[in-house]
Amino acid sequence: MKRKKSGLFWKVYLIHIVIMVLLLSTLMFTAYYSLPEMSRVKNRSITDETVVRLKQQITNVTNNLYQVAALVQRKEEFLSNDSDVMTEAIRDLILSSGFFDQGLILDQNGDVLISYKGEATDEKVNLANQPYFTEAVRTKTTYISNIIEDLNGKRVIVVSVPVFNLKNGEERIVCLFVQMDKNGPFQSIFQSVNIGGGGYAYIVDGNGRILSHPDISRIGDNVLAVNRVVQKVTQRESGYEKVVNSKGVSMYASYTYLPRLDWGIVAQVPEQEIYASFRDFQKSVWVMAVLSFLFLSFLTAVFTKQTLRPIRRLYEAVEAVTQGNYELYLEEKDQTELGQLTRRFNQMIATIRDSRKQIEYQAYHDSLTGLPNRTLFKDHLERILQTANLRQKKAAVLFLDLDRFYEVNDSLGHQAGDQLLVEVGKRFNELSPLFLYRLGGDEFTVIIPEIDSKEDVVGTVENLMSKFAEPFELKGREFFVTVSIGISIFPDDGEDGNSLLQHADTAMYKAKEQMGNSHCFFEKEWNSNTESKLSLTRKLRRALENDELLIYYQPKFQIASGQISGMEALLRWYDRDTGMMVPPKEFIPLAEESGLISSIGEWVLKHVCTQMKHWLEGGYPPLRVSVNLSPQQFQDDKFVDTVRRILQETGLSGEYLEFEITERVLMKNEETVHQVLRTFKEMGVFISIDDFGTGYSSLSYLKQFPIDVLKIDQSFINNITNDPDNASITSAIIQLAHNLNAEVIAEGVETEEQLHFLRDKQCDAVQGYFISPPVPPHDFAGVLKQHLV
Repeated sequence: MKRKKSGLFWKVYLIHIVIMVLLLSTLMFTAYYSLPEMSRVKNRSITDETVVRLKQQITNVTNNLYQVAALVQRKEEFLSNDSDVMTEAIRDLILSSGFFDQGLILDQNGDVLISYKGEATDEKVNLANQPYFTEAVRTKTTYISNIIEDLNGKRVIVVSVPVFNLKNGEERIVCLFVQMDKNGPFQSIFQSVNIGGGGYAYIVDGNGRILSHPDISRIGDNVLAVNRVVQKVTQRESGYEKVVNSKGVSMYASYTYLPRLDWGIVAQVPEQEIYASFRDFQKSVWVMAVLSFLFLSFLTAVFTKQTLRPIRRLYEAVEAVTQGNYELYLEEKDQTELGQLTRRFNQMIATIRDSRKQIEYQAYHDSLTGLPNRTLFKDHLERILQTANLRQKKAAVLFLDLDRFYEVNDSLGHQAGDQLLVEVGKRFNELSPLFLYRLGGDEFTVIIPEIDSKEDVVGTVENLMSKFAEPFELKGREFFVTVSIGISIFPDDGEDGNSLLQHADTAMYKAKEQMGNSHCFFEKEWNSNTESKLSLTRKLRRALENDELLIYYQPKFQIASGQISGMEALLRWYDRDTGMMVPPKEFIPLAEESGLISSIGEWVLKHVCTQMKHWLEGGYPPLRVSVNLSPQQFQDDKFVDTVRRILQETGLSGEYLEFEITERVLMKNEETVHQVLRTFKEMGVFISIDDFGTGYSSLSYLKQFPIDVLKIDQSFINNITNDPDNASITSAIIQLAHNLNAEVIAEGVETEEQLHFLRDKQCDAVQGYFISPPVPPHDFAGVLKQHLV
């Protein structure tokens, strides 16, 4: 056994050696074919470095030119009216700089005043149409031109320097000419360029004309039309690529754009020179490769003949697996490494079989409850509807939603919510063989096939609801959970799965309007307003789940000081489906009817406290934010604990928080309300009566309850300046609040006259659109800075 194992080992080992040699040969070939690219890379580094070096040298030269220009601008002689003085000044400048061959002094109209070393003429010369004059006049700064021909036919560039007389506003243009076709400042920088025997570099201007070139005869040539690299440089690009020069020679060129001058630099090397060093090596590589291939092919044929047979057997088995055959089993007679491989193959196939079954199960079942999921629901529903249609039968789709499920999540956490869903799934499984599915969250569906009428569904519905008669135990506590069920019938309420599911969903929300724990059949007679209301309720629920609600802040201003004293948090909802804001008067009642108001209220309180803590830590003044509470929140016996928990989690002190409640809240269960308000006061929270004067106002509760603020309803403020009754009521409320040592705030202030009236009546604070509308948190900082009053 050891001998066989050892023999196979050495066979495989030698085969590996052969493969390694073959790979080595392959790498040699690969290296051979990559040598040109390596050479290009190496050449590019040389040409790129050359371009960078030339760019720096050109920059140094142009910096010197700009320094000379700065000197010119400081010389008052160029503004002299004495021609001898101006001539002497420009002569000294040209002789001392070493850059320039000639110079001109032009007046602001372009007339030549002085020409030094230029062509002498008695005629008046005007150069107002020359770019080097017009650009200097337009930009009022030093301008270095592209290459041009001067009046004597010499190829030059012109440094145009505007000189100003601040006393009389007169302007002169000093033009200094640099001759390019001799060993000037730009031509001399090429003396250090060494990029191979046939390589060279040159400079082009923005028009594609050669400014400087090792071959002086090329200076002034326009190569824009025939040279792609020059075209790219004039388009302000930089890079490296293959080109063909004017003599038809293929070259690789690096090029870059000089933004300050609108020029370009090109450095290029002939392609033939790049590859010359690899031509001889090419022949040797070919000979070695052919000999190695023949020899290694012989060794491979000898050793493969003895080992190919079992490998072939494994290959055929793998091919069968790729065709979907997972029932294979190979004999394990061989005790060598191939035998071990065969055993591992058999184990792998068994594992794959089990994994496929598991994956298939997971694809069609909910991982939390084990119930069939939405994918299997749609597949089963389609087949059941087809069968019902063929047999002229009806079918029913039930949409189930747990009532107040999110209160479990909010009070006990998501783990408790998941545990509740698992327990619900277990109770549903007891109703087998029902077609029951979990769509997601707390939503479940049931398909009842082949029924004759609605009455056939009622028994199933009652069985489902009976599963919620007993409480659920979560974290050592018992919870009673109910379910709302919506029902649609095929084909009465829809002929396809999507419409049936949608109508069952609509019916479920109708059942929730009955305070849950009920069922409802879909009715076609429901008008569009009802369906729209149900649809809006569904979208509101999803907006809460997806954190899509918004909070705006409206500032409150102290009239006496003109400073912001606080703000009111106002809930907003942007409906992404319609692209519009939903008015609060539409969705707040829906939230109260559907039981979502408690969850929404907790969401608002947590976000507001988090935002306030962020503002305080950001250095904002210590303001107080007010939050509106609904009557349902006050009826929740866990609400006080929720407020305490949120303040602890966010780290916000209660003194920065104010609750706005209506008079209607105070009139219900006064003893409980009094205890809740006292608890809030112990936390430091302020209490405000919202819309004061519009409810069943009673002076007794103002004395009984710990009220800090009275808010005058905007209905009294609207006509306060022209309605004596409103004016009297407002004045009385202000006086009443002050007598009770309470702050009074007027809502809905929209005009300056209203503000003046309230100031005269000594109202403490105001809020309204005249001061500022509600704004998002990121805009509130701007309101703070304005201090509007």
